[in-house]
Amino acid sequence: MHFMLRLKKLFPLLALLILLPLSVGLVLAADSKELANQIQKSFSSVKRNIVTNPQKAETELAETMGMLEELKAADPANSQIPRLEEQVEKFNKDLAKRLGRNVKPVTRATAAPKTPVVAAPSVPATPQVAAPSRPSSPVVQTGAKDNSTLPSAVVSRIKKIDQGLEKAQKALDNQSIQRAELEFKSATKIYAEIEQRYAADAPADHPDMVAVAGRMSAVNTLIESAAKAAAGEMAVKAEAEAANQSLAENWIAKLDPFITRDNAKYLDKTGWGKEAADFARVRQSYGEAEVVFAEYQQVDFPLGKPMELQNSENSLRSTLDTLRSTYAQEDTAKASEAWLAKLEPFVSSMGSKTLIVGFTSNVSEMKSQKSIFDEASKLFEQYLQADFPLGKSPGLQRVEDELADLLAKFPEGLQRSMAAQSGNAEQKLDQEIAFLKSKEEWRNDSSKRPYCLSDERINDARKLVDTAAGLLPAGDPSLVRMQGKMASLVQMNNERRTINAERTRMVPDTFGGDGKGEIKQTAEGLVSAKITGSKILRTTVISEDWKEESVQEWTDTTQTAVRFRTTRSVTAQVAAKKSDGEVRLYTLAIAKDRRTDGSWGKLYGNLHSDLGDLMLEENVKK
Repeated sequence: MHFMLRLKKLFPLLALLILLPLSVGLVLAADSKELANQIQKSFSSVKRNIVTNPQKAETELAETMGMLEELKAADPANSQIPRLEEQVEKFNKDLAKRLGRNVKPVTRATAAPKTPVVAAPSVPATPQVAAPSRPSSPVVQTGAKDNSTLPSAVVSRIKKIDQGLEKAQKALDNQSIQRAELEFKSATKIYAEIEQRYAADAPADHPDMVAVAGRMSAVNTLIESAAKAAAGEMAVKAEAEAANQSLAENWIAKLDPFITRDNAKYLDKTGWGKEAADFARVRQSYGEAEVVFAEYQQVDFPLGKPMELQNSENSLRSTLDTLRSTYAQEDTAKASEAWLAKLEPFVSSMGSKTLIVGFTSNVSEMKSQKSIFDEASKLFEQYLQADFPLGKSPGLQRVEDELADLLAKFPEGLQRSMAAQSGNAEQKLDQEIAFLKSKEEWRNDSSKRPYCLSDERINDARKLVDTAAGLLPAGDPSLVRMQGKMASLVQMNNERRTINAERTRMVPDTFGGDGKGEIKQTAEGLVSAKITGSKILRTTVISEDWKEESVQEWTDTTQTAVRFRTTRSVTAQVAAKKSDGEVRLYTLAIAKDRRTDGSWGKLYGNLHSDLGDLMLEENVKK
């Protein structure tokens, strides 16, 4: 109290020395401090929105960068600038990752220039005292001292006062008002001690005493301003907290109905014991909840979200995520049903349309599978062109993969089945053609007849080609090749048949034994019986005499009894004209067996070939 009374007496003297420069410094300090506080508050909002709303965070950060530039211009030496710039750089990097584009960083400021000390104007008849300033370093500056007029104890105490004032100012720089007040209180105690113990040697109007009093007054003013500002900030903070809490409670009221079991809007994730109406109600509430939650995510909570709101948010988010996945699967399955019904029969294990990859020797089965393959291929091509905006159900995707695999492997299996069933038709044709080409002696020797393939062999080859034609698509290269070879084989064989017919002659009668007439009659009867509608043109017995053989043999296939058999046989030829006009030469074996009494049995025989050899009718008598 004594110090403050002294200070009031000296106030007129100190006014010009202190208040002019101090007022400038205090205004700048107050403005820059407020600006720094605004930047810090903006950082809180930017940090939250980087995660929830990066576009808004980008706008806020741009505004914050503008405020930082203002702070640097107003108070270049402000100790908070480097730290604020580091925060801006960090937010820039985080936003760049979230937005997927580069954000121009803020260049870190270099060391701020010192603000010049404002010199106090001179006052007549008053000792000059250096005015305190507070741009970027403590305001405590030791005034001009005349140690010769002050005791050393006073000088040392003034130094302690200055040290305390410097600590108080540093505490203010660190926003520790309580610490600053403690340091200032300690300094005032030392000043009061000087007044009590050294009043005579250190009068209040001594220049050093005036200077230290001025410095103490300046620091006291700073502390009072800081305390007042802190009180204002506390009020603003309380108001902001109340507004933030009110906003949170409002949103809790909007979110909780969807997660409160007894509420009509409750989103029940389970499906047990529900009626169709319950599912419909939950689906409707889900749609409403999605809209509300999307709106909620755009809301900014400057002071963060209370724990109760966070719990409601997390619970609803989890519920929505579960239902979103469930409904997405249901919608996808529903959209996939039509195609699943069309494609699944081809991959089912047992069905009329099941596509089977593998070997089969059944021609009908091959044709059936080929038809199924063609149908499945056409349908699958249409399926691949279809659009699935909701995606494909797991069941449809499985069927797609299985059918694609079957369609890829089926042609190879069909080819193997065809090759096995047809005996490799093309290879068979090549063999027959090669065989005919190997028998070319007739071309240079007119006495020789060309070898011809029987109708049976030609028909067998044609069946192989026809089977392939029923399985392979029209125009298939291998089918076209086989059909060409079949045509060549028929042409080659027909050429040889024509020459063969021209060169075929009957062997004249050479038989000199008994029963010639009966032999011819038997031979002609056999041909007439075998070749219906045929007309006998000529018959010859080409063996010179009977050929006799005696053998011991089993009487039947049971091999239980043995007999001795003696047989006579000859060879005969019969030229006959068939009902279609063809003339063919048939060779026959005619035989008779000796009876047990020594006589000979009835003649019997057979044709060497039912087809016979084609010949010209004009050659029959030659």
